[in-house]
Amino acid sequence: MTTEAPETPSSNGRQELKVVLTIRGEIATIGVQRPLCDPFLVSFPGDAATLENLVGHLPGVVARAVARWGETPLYPKYDRPAPPPAAPRPARTTQGRPAAPQQTTQREAEQTLRLF
Repeated sequence: MTTEAPETPSSNGRQELKVVLTIRGEIATIGVQRPLCDPFLVSFPGDAATLENLVGHLPGVVARAVARWGETPLYPKYDRPAPPPAAPRPARTTQGRPAAPQQTTQREAEQTLRLF
């Protein structure tokens, strides 16, 4: 199921679009956003992390963002899985204390002793 994003024209009839270039150390990021759509981010490591290289990538990243928003403007909603069933509690005696453990068999006792 695809959802169309409502058009939000600006004064000149084009859609509002926000582009952010971030360079931190050896990694650069181009972020593109438009109203009522989730942001689209692309990172460029290493030599591409310069302003000159990012400007060259800008038209392609914006085109990819617009194409993705045409198909799915918002990320899919997260459906949280049901919690696992609760672990059974130990049986209680009438005084509210845990019940005494069952007697171990002679064989279980011998196996335990062999382990130590």
